[in-house]
Amino acid sequence: MLTYYGTDNGIDGIVLDVLLRKSRRIRDRLGVAVPVPSDPNAVMEAVLEGLLLRDPAGGAQEILPGLEDVIRPVAQRVDREWDAAADREERSRSVFAQATLKVDDVAVELKDAQEAVGSPKDVEAFLLEALEASGAVVTKQRLAVAVDAREAARGLVDRLPAVQFRAAFRYPPPEGVTYVSRTHPITEAVAAHVVDSAMDPLVDAPARRCGAIRTHAVTLRTTLLLVRHRFEITERRRDQIRAEIAEECRLLAFRGAPEQAIWLDDAAALALLANSPDANVALEQATEFVQKVVGSLDRLSDHLVADAQTRAAKLLESHQRVRAAARITGRSCSVEPHLPVDVLGIFIFLPDGA
Repeated sequence: MLTYYGTDNGIDGIVLDVLLRKSRRIRDRLGVAVPVPSDPNAVMEAVLEGLLLRDPAGGAQEILPGLEDVIRPVAQRVDREWDAAADREERSRSVFAQATLKVDDVAVELKDAQEAVGSPKDVEAFLLEALEASGAVVTKQRLAVAVDAREAARGLVDRLPAVQFRAAFRYPPPEGVTYVSRTHPITEAVAAHVVDSAMDPLVDAPARRCGAIRTHAVTLRTTLLLVRHRFEITERRRDQIRAEIAEECRLLAFRGAPEQAIWLDDAAALALLANSPDANVALEQATEFVQKVVGSLDRLSDHLVADAQTRAAKLLESHQRVRAAARITGRSCSVEPHLPVDVLGIFIFLPDGA
């Protein structure tokens, strides 16, 4: 970078001294630029102070007695405020230490976070299925989908930011198309409608908390549980204690009766979501199967508690790995599950023809 200034121009010289060189020194020290203090009047007064007190020949500039005591503190204040801003930036970079983190050091946490938030494909699949199940008309296009929710369920219409829109789930979207991510208001509105209506037995909901289907995908009665874990994360630093609550939803599945449950691994539990019904189940029979599981939850509690404790230990390990990678010392952390575990949903898969 080249800087041009006039050696015979007092203002150029002062701007260079007060602003440019100061900025360069801070950038060289921190590796980032720190803006000039936000009071433009103070900066201009500092430039004026330098112009009045500086002799182009290098000697002392003759000024009115007492004027120097009035105008010199302005430049000193600007200088102090700029230094303070640079110190705050340096402390921030030290505390959060993003520059010291390496992807390999926190690869496990990165992978877990990506799986937890879901991919654009997951967002698309959820929205399209939920919108159609709620009565919206969804038309797939080449790079987008067109949604008309004017005749959809009232609970959904009241939440949506627009009842007609075109959406894309990859960035950048085509011109005139809304990019919809997992945090977009459209996604939030649809998710809220699905959850709220599932809790209300009086509405025709696109989803329910309990259900039973017959499918060729299983050969033995299989039960899928949607559970919610809550964890209290306590951080201690000297005499300071800070506690936070974290939540996690999990899918747990077992084969057979609850009293003789054969628990499946996470991958097998997740795969059950792709199963579709191949035969009808009478309402009375479905209700009976679900009630058996509800009445036997105490027989499943040992496994639910053990899973909560395992997830708490994994969460603690994640915190410790990130702290080690960021070189954060002088702090301790503990993670404890809140019990009992919340069972949010019960879904039963019966072998077709059984």
